[in-house]
Amino acid sequence: MDIEISATHSKRYALLVVGWLLLAGGMAILALDNVPSPLEPFDIWLQLRLAALHVDAPMGPGVWLPGLLSLLIGMILIAWAGRGSLRLPGAPVFSIQPPPAMARALLSYRRVGLLLLSVLFWELVMFAVITDSTHRAVLPLWLAAITAQAVCWRLADRDREVSFPSARWSRSIWPLLLALSLAFGVTLYRLGDVPNNMWRDERAFWTWARDLAYGLPANPFDLGVYGAFPVTSSLFQSLWIRLFGPTVWSWRLGSVVAGTLTIVPLFFLTRRLLGRRVAWSAVVLMVSMPFFLAYARIGYNSIQPLLPLTAGLWLLVESLRKQSRLLAYLSGVACGMASLTYMNGHIGLILAVLTVLFFFFTRPPLRRSLLPLTACLLMGWLLTAGPLVLGSVLGGKPVAMKVWESFFGSAFYGERVFSADALTRLYPLWRIGPHQIFFEPRLYGLLLGRGLLRTALSLVADGFFTKHYLVGPFAGPGAIFCLAGLAWTLSRCRRWPAALWATWTLSCLLLFSALNTFPPRGAHLTPIIPVLAVLSAIGVWLLSGSLRWVTSARRADWVGVALTVILALLGLRSYFVVMPRRYPPNLEDVMFWRAQEMETGSNLVFVEGDSSPGFSVWGIEHFDLGVTYHSVPAERVQSADFRALCGSDCHVFCLPEDAQVVLERLRAQLGAGAVRAHFGPGGRVVGVEFAPQPAGGNPP
Repeated sequence: MDIEISATHSKRYALLVVGWLLLAGGMAILALDNVPSPLEPFDIWLQLRLAALHVDAPMGPGVWLPGLLSLLIGMILIAWAGRGSLRLPGAPVFSIQPPPAMARALLSYRRVGLLLLSVLFWELVMFAVITDSTHRAVLPLWLAAITAQAVCWRLADRDREVSFPSARWSRSIWPLLLALSLAFGVTLYRLGDVPNNMWRDERAFWTWARDLAYGLPANPFDLGVYGAFPVTSSLFQSLWIRLFGPTVWSWRLGSVVAGTLTIVPLFFLTRRLLGRRVAWSAVVLMVSMPFFLAYARIGYNSIQPLLPLTAGLWLLVESLRKQSRLLAYLSGVACGMASLTYMNGHIGLILAVLTVLFFFFTRPPLRRSLLPLTACLLMGWLLTAGPLVLGSVLGGKPVAMKVWESFFGSAFYGERVFSADALTRLYPLWRIGPHQIFFEPRLYGLLLGRGLLRTALSLVADGFFTKHYLVGPFAGPGAIFCLAGLAWTLSRCRRWPAALWATWTLSCLLLFSALNTFPPRGAHLTPIIPVLAVLSAIGVWLLSGSLRWVTSARRADWVGVALTVILALLGLRSYFVVMPRRYPPNLEDVMFWRAQEMETGSNLVFVEGDSSPGFSVWGIEHFDLGVTYHSVPAERVQSADFRALCGSDCHVFCLPEDAQVVLERLRAQLGAGAVRAHFGPGGRVVGVEFAPQPAGGNPP
C-alpha cells in the first residue's frame, strides 16, 4: 500500500506539515508536569472559570487547554489536507454491487426442517432460562439451534451460487500463524508474575470460574458475578482452569486467548478496507499496546468482547460484498457472542446496525438486498444473545443493572462531584433497583462536558486513568499517530472504509466513557482497543507517505516499518518495565505470590500489628497452594514458638514498625536468615520478609 500526495495539492501538503507540528506541540504541552511561569496567571484565570466542570486533571488548565486546542487544530488541518491530498491508491477498492436479479427459489423441505428444528431448540433453551434450569443439556441445545440455522443459510447461499474466498486468504494463513505465535509469546510472557497483584473485582471472577470448573451447576444464560455479568463469561474462564488446574496462570489464560486471537479478524478486516501494510502494522501495534496488555493479562473479563466484536464486523463486511446470508447470520452470531461476555459487548450489534443503515441511506440500489441480510444478522444475534437478554427480562433479572450503575446520572457519582442538595434541587431521586438516578439538566451538561474532556485527554495524556495496570494514555506511545489517523478517517467519513473506524471510535468514547460515571472508564473502553491500533497504523503510514516528497518511495516505506517497530518496543517497555514499578503489590499480594513459589507443606507466618487486625491473605484462602498460613499478634512475639510454626520451610512477614523486635526474636530462634523489605507506592515500605537459612545452607 502506498500513500501518495498529488503535486497539484502542494498547499494542502503544507497544511499537513503544519498539522503534524501542531500535534507534536500539543503532545509536548500535555507532557509538562507544571504550568510554565509565563502561563501561571492564565492558569489561575482558567481555574476560576472552569471550576464547575470538575475536570480534576493531573495538570492545570493552563497546560491541558492549550495542549488540547493545539491537538484539535492539528487534527483539523490534517483532515482538511486528507480530503484531497492524501489517498490510499494501493488499498483494495471496497465496492458493493447490487446482486443480479434471480428467480426466487422455493424453500426446500430440508431448509424448512432445519428452521423448525432451530426454533424448537431455541424455545427449549428459553424455557430453561426462564425456569432457572441448570441442566447440562442447555448449552448443547443452544449450540444445536445456532448450527441448524447456519446450515440452513449455507444451503440458501448455495442455491444462490454465492462463492467464498479461498486462494487469496490461503496466502495470508502462514504469515498470520507466525504473527499469532509471536503475539502469544508476548501475551504469555511471565503471565503468572506480571502483574504480581490483583485488584479486588478480579476476586469475584476467580470464585465463579473456579466453582464452575469444579462442577457448580449454573444456567449459562443466567447472571453470575455480582448478579450483573453473564455466566457464559465465567464459563469461558473456567474452561482453562479445568484444563490446566486452579492457578493464576490458567485463570489469566482465558483473557490471553480471547485477546490475542483478536488479531486474526482484525487483520482480515483491516486488509479488506485499508490494505495489507496498515493491517500488519495494526496487528503489531495492538499486541504491544499497554492498554491491550493491561486487560489481556488479568482475570477480569472485559477483554472478552474484542474477538467476537471484531469477527462480527469483518463477517458483516464480507457478507455485504458477497451478498452472503450465511456470513450475515454468522456476523449476528459473533455480535451475540460479544453480548454474552461483558456489558460493552453490545456495541457489536450497534455497530452492525449502523453499518447497514449507512449503506441503506447512501446506496439506494442496495436497499432491497440489505433487507434479507439484515434479517439474517438480527436472527443470528437473537439466537445467540436472546436467551440472556430476553430470558433476563422475562425472568425479572437485573440485566440492565450495569447500565444504570454506569450512567452519569447516577446519584452515587453525582454526589462525589456536586453536593447532595444540588442533585435534588428540581426533582427527587428516582430509584431503579439498587441505584438512584437524579435529573438536573444543568448538572447533566456539566457532567457531559467533564466526561468529554477527561475522555479526550485520557487518549493522549498520562495520569487520567491510573488503575488496572495501565501506563500512559489509552492510545499508547503512538497517540500522535492515532490522532492523525482519526483525523484522516473523519475527513473521509462518507466512504465506508474510513467511516467504520470513525464510527467505532466515537461510539465507544461516547457510550463507554463520556456518558459513564467516573470517566474515563478503562474496563468499559476495551472495545476501542482494535480501532486505536488501526488508527495508529493509519497515522504511521500517512507520515511515511508524506515523506515521499523528500525521499524515495522505498525509504519512505522503511520509515513506516521502523516507526511500527519503535512504537511496538515502546509499548512493550511501558508494560513490562514501567508498569511493575508504578503498580507495586501490597503486602497481601506479596505474601500470596510468595506462597505460590513455596513448596507444598511449607508455612507462611504473618506477625499482625496494631494497624492490621484480622489480616488475611485472600489468595492463600482461595487457591489450593498446599501452604499453611499462620498469624501471630505482635504483642505475643516474645512468647511465640517460631520453630514449631515454621517447620522445615517457612517465610515470616511483619509490618515495618514491628520489624526490629520480630527480627531479633526470629534470629534468636531460627538463626540467620535473609531479610527483604517490600516497597509499595511512593517507595514506602509495606512489609518486611524473613526467610530462615536452610539447614546446611550458606549464610545469606
